[in-house]
Amino acid sequence: LASRDCSHGSDESGCRPPFVVLCVGRMVYKKGFDTFLRALAEPSLRDHNVIGVMVGEGDQKAEWQQLAAQLGVAEQLRWVGNIPKTEIGVYYNACDVLINPAVRRPVDGLNVCVLDAMSCGKPVVGSTVAGNPLAIRDGETGFLVPEGDPAALAAALARLADDPALVQALGVAARRRIEAELGWPPLARNYIEHFAAIAAQA
Repeated sequence: LASRDCSHGSDESGCRPPFVVLCVGRMVYKKGFDTFLRALAEPSLRDHNVIGVMVGEGDQKAEWQQLAAQLGVAEQLRWVGNIPKTEIGVYYNACDVLINPAVRRPVDGLNVCVLDAMSCGKPVVGSTVAGNPLAIRDGETGFLVPEGDPAALAAALARLADDPALVQALGVAARRRIEAELGWPPLARNYIEHFAAIAAQA
């Protein structure tokens, strides 16, 4: 992953360089990573040379590896297991996009991986559940897609894979949103202002 060609132009053979999609989290149903596996098999994404990097372990890992084989997308996936927090930044920096296709079984909160990816200047494609809509501004810092919809996820990823300038623009906007609204300094300011207002009313 660290040695991948990060350019997005065609190489000398005319083949697309890899478009790297990062998944970070426990391999359990509520994370919805099976939606990504099905998206890889969608016709709209088959010719985009997408590589999925799967970071994490969990009860559904073996099941999803079997599903990937059944769908014919196993060779497009890299199952890297758990990565130490001190090393995970390498994966955020090397990917093109992070996805968080969470589902309501049960509903998840706002995943730290979404904020981490945005901090690294990466766009995020997430489902319209959990905390994703709180962080992702659709069309500005990434895309929101319906939960459990492989075709919609494939379409969003294909759009990004076809447009490196859009990937960069969304990533820049994501980083700015973290710095201005979602990072620790602005959150701390918001808390201070909130409690100051409460104290003033006491």
